[in-house]
Amino acid sequence: MGINTNEAFRRQVSRSDAELDLMHAALLIAADEYPQLDVPYYLARLDAWADEISKRVPMQAGVEGRIRELNRFLFGELGLSGDASNYYDPRNSYMNEVLERRRGIPISLSVVYMDLGRRMGLKLAGVSFPGHFLVKLPFGNGEVVIDPYHRGISLSAADLMQRLQILSGEDISSPAPYLAEASNKHILVRMLYNLKGIYQQQDKAEQTISVINKVLLVGPHLTNEYRERGLLLNQLECYHAALKDLQHYLKVTPDAKDAETIRELVLRLQEKHSRLN
Repeated sequence: MGINTNEAFRRQVSRSDAELDLMHAALLIAADEYPQLDVPYYLARLDAWADEISKRVPMQAGVEGRIRELNRFLFGELGLSGDASNYYDPRNSYMNEVLERRRGIPISLSVVYMDLGRRMGLKLAGVSFPGHFLVKLPFGNGEVVIDPYHRGISLSAADLMQRLQILSGEDISSPAPYLAEASNKHILVRMLYNLKGIYQQQDKAEQTISVINKVLLVGPHLTNEYRERGLLLNQLECYHAALKDLQHYLKVTPDAKDAETIRELVLRLQEKHSRLN
């Protein structure tokens, strides 16, 4: 394709949150797993879908009318749906696969929903709700909360409190504290953490490292990622790279709970490095 997708991802996430193209960056997450990924092709497909929806929505259509048409197109015509049977399939986190298979998990389906909805003039925002990513938009004097994983249903305050109570086992007086808008970069990190967790469960160290590389491009302040990458690099016998990561981790968090254990490992790595040189 003639482009460096890692550099393209770095450029995207180095922008301010408002300037970052969430869908473009989300597609680039897949570049390590799909080296021939044609990002412009998928962006053009989304353009075509947005044009098709817009043709069907009257100029005077309000928020409700646009949401109905968006839901009808995505979940009716395209058949976009949650992949309940293979929830932890990594393809559900790669946007090219989500657009091809029309299956996904809450956060990936929400990114599609927001991308198309925003093109229709809907002020959609992501919500990093505990355990299940959602979407919201202003409506009247309040806001509507939407669940793209369940075909774009609207959720009442009672629905949200019930979900929270199931997760926490405690009575919840209001869902409001859990409905803050998620930034684009937060969404990307949450998508990457989903992938990282899948690859860790599968004991796929190289894929896990590739995901962590992208996490650190989005959030270089996420210090624990240096520790995790360093330990994985050590497993793969990439001792020099492991040493650099673990030294950085100790420099930034010298009082971490595992600092003494990591210091001992660093000393062993330094000895190996000196012998190799």
